Amino acid sequence: MKYLSLFLSVVSCLVLGACGKDPKPSSELANAQPQGLEQSSIKGVQQMQAMAHHDTTTWKGSLYRYAIDRKPDTTLPLVTDDGGARYADNRVEIIVNDAQGGVFFRHTFTKAEFEPYLSNDFRSYGVLEGMAFDVDRISDTALHFAASICYPQTDLFVAFDVSVSATGKMIITKSTSYSDAAPVPSEASEADGV
Repeated sequence: MKYLSLFLSVVSCLVLGACGKDPKPSSELANAQPQGLEQSSIKGVQQMQAMAHHDTTTWKGSLYRYAIDRKPDTTLPLVTDDGGARYADNRVEIIVNDAQGGVFFRHTFTKAEFEPYLSNDFRSYGVLEGMAFDVDRISDTALHFAASICYPQTDLFVAFDVSVSATGKMIITKSTSYSDAAPVPSEASEADGV
């Protein structure tokens, strides 16, 4: 139930932010900026506001620092909804530093990272809404981040778990359930962390 609560809190904050309302911060997103839509430098293209969240967590007895930075990117393919509105997609960079300050994991995500798990509609009309550290799923074997691809300005989304192993390997799994059980993984995507 903790995973469900955390994930729904994160998604609620992101969706409310996308609609231009100020979300109530959860403990994990307390210093995150609201993510309302704004006009980009490309005429008529809407984009989410940039967001940065930096925090620490204790993992395997050591303090780790992580940063999650989301930025709209008009160099990525634009998404056009049924009404003709155009939206910029986002890039999300995650950096995790180990106790000594060295980079343990660094990766920049785009929607393309998740496309093997998306329907054709979400590939064409969805954007990478955001990512958040999942404090409830931390384990001795991996750090976990929640991610979502959504239709802009709706509450329709596909959820993902991005786990980073103790060796810095990344695995992406599509979340198919929001129960107390861990998400049932589909085919996992593996990539080197740094």
